[in-house]
Amino acid sequence: MLVIPTTKIPALTSALIAAGCKYQLGAKADPLDSQPALIHALDCSGFVRWAVFHASMAQPGQAPLDLPDGSVQQHDWSRAALAPDANDSGRQDDGILRIAFLAPSPDGEPGHVMLIQNGLTCECYGHHGPGRRTWDSLPFMRTCEVYRLAQLV
Repeated sequence: MLVIPTTKIPALTSALIAAGCKYQLGAKADPLDSQPALIHALDCSGFVRWAVFHASMAQPGQAPLDLPDGSVQQHDWSRAALAPDANDSGRQDDGILRIAFLAPSPDGEPGHVMLIQNGLTCECYGHHGPGRRTWDSLPFMRTCEVYRLAQLV
C-alpha cells in the first residue's frame, strides 16, 4: 500500500484554497507537478490526481503515484488496483487515506471523486473549489463507493 504523510493532503488542499483555485469542469493541473500558485482551476478528478501525486512524491523508495485523468478512469483504476472498503469507513480516524466515488449514474459512470482522511473529505467541487467536508454530511456521500488508497504515517 502507498504511504503518505498524514499532513500532506490537508496541507495541499489548504494551499490550493489560499492560492484562489476554483472549480472548473475539465480543468487539470498541467504540468502535473505545478505548484498551487500556478493552478487557477481544477475539477474533482484533476484535484485528486494532483493531490495524490504531490502527497506521494517525497516518500523515500516510492515513486509518485500518477493516477489516470478523469473520474471514470480513476474509478476503473481503483476497482482494479485497490481494496474496496465499507462506506462508513470514511468516518474513521484510522490512518487510511481513502478515495470515494459518487454512486454510478444510470449509465454506470461515476461523476464525482474525492479523498477521505480521518472523517473529512479533501475534494474540489462545483461552486466552491477545493475544500473539506465532514464525511457522510451530505446524502450522496452515503452511496459512494470507497477504496483504501494509502496508509498515512
